[in-house]
Amino acid sequence: VDKIFCVSKNTLWRHWTLSGRPPLEKYFPRHRVLYNPVLLEPTEEQLIAARARFRGYLKLPAGAFVLGSVYRPDPGRIDAMLPAVLPRLLKAIPELYFVTRRFPGMLARQAEKILGKRYRNLSITSSQEEMLAFYAGMDALAHFSSMGESFGLAIAEAMRCGVPVVTNETPSLACCNAQAELVADGVTGFLANGPITVINSLQELASSPEKRAQLGQAARQRFNLPELNPQNIARQLESEIIAATAKLGWEIALPQPALAANPSLQEMEEFLLYYSNRIKTPALGSSLRDKLWTRAINFKRFWWKVRRRRLPRE
Repeated sequence: VDKIFCVSKNTLWRHWTLSGRPPLEKYFPRHRVLYNPVLLEPTEEQLIAARARFRGYLKLPAGAFVLGSVYRPDPGRIDAMLPAVLPRLLKAIPELYFVTRRFPGMLARQAEKILGKRYRNLSITSSQEEMLAFYAGMDALAHFSSMGESFGLAIAEAMRCGVPVVTNETPSLACCNAQAELVADGVTGFLANGPITVINSLQELASSPEKRAQLGQAARQRFNLPELNPQNIARQLESEIIAATAKLGWEIALPQPALAANPSLQEMEEFLLYYSNRIKTPALGSSLRDKLWTRAINFKRFWWKVRRRRLPRE
């Protein structure tokens, strides 16, 4: 193999760490970060039309705050945070509606028991038009994973549709944590690592359309950065391929000037050397009541991890 691409800095860090942390001068010539290109790029007009179509199809009230989640229906990946906090979340946001694509059966039944017809568990789809409408129709995306994301395509697609994202960090060596590279806390969404933080973050988004618009616009603009811009990613890949073939004596002309690595070698080096296995945004809850409630929620999340081992993939 002449070149190995990792789809996030966190993935590169995990590979480098699990490889025994070899000297960077030997590691970097064969390894680098090249983010996934996220091609979903709707216009404002397309988003408005898709939003109206989606909400009309589900017959959602005009004033509904629609919380969405996108997962592969694999119980082994999903954190039970959202079903566990739904009773308190509904009290905090009376206009809450929750739409998933797609929760496994056990979690879906829990959500339906709490929310009734305010919860919809949509089927899996490969239609870009349906996914665009799904993203456009929600006010916020909540994404909680037990094992994190190596890149986070659903998170990135929602952000490209102007949707603020609330997600958890998973910084251990055993888990991926690229979702924390996509979601800038307080800028494009929120990193919420405890039940209280989840409630507060979603309540803030529900109470302020201006805040949702501000974070959503920042989320869209994040893909103008050189490392996340799809056109730049394509050109970087092209440059790497032609550089590799040149070593074999193949003469292939670059149609455009070669692009330097984004993230840069310096950024990748700093990430590998100084990445911390600690959560950046600590969980909240100082009162005794909040602490007891947080323990109860975390026990439900733990119990879900125990039970899901016996569940088949749907």
